[in-house]
Amino acid sequence: MFIFLAALFVAAGLVHGAVKHAGKVERIDLVLVYLLAGYHGIVMVAVALFGMIHPARAAAMLGAPAGNVFQDFMAWAYLGMSVASILAIWLRGSYLAGPVVYWSIYFLGATRVHMSQLGMLLILATHAVLPCVMLALLAWRTSLVRGAAPSPAGQGA
Repeated sequence: MFIFLAALFVAAGLVHGAVKHAGKVERIDLVLVYLLAGYHGIVMVAVALFGMIHPARAAAMLGAPAGNVFQDFMAWAYLGMSVASILAIWLRGSYLAGPVVYWSIYFLGATRVHMSQLGMLLILATHAVLPCVMLALLAWRTSLVRGAAPSPAGQGA
């Protein structure tokens, strides 16, 4: 289900950019905003709330012991990271780097954890592939923005 949701948000960002006839940087921003606000924002708020409301069920789904204080910390961390990602709707530009970097580090670390678990192939797809896509888009966006910036006065083009 999560890989489908991630793909849906990527498609929504691409369609929005096409309908808007946006330039490259704006299209990249739209895909990142849809991923951040949609997948890493709204969807992960739901994951955080589920972990807070049903800690035993959430622990069982992750194969972890219920009642672990770390689980509560993670639910609150998810909530904070998700809210910061939703802010990408209004805070564009270089702000996008923050949520892209912390979700990428988190999901790449989660990939390492899940590598030891069986039956986690679909989770690996979102945990391993999505950060690579987001980091590549962020790097591409940065190179486009820096390439379009005017050169400082007195330093020729």
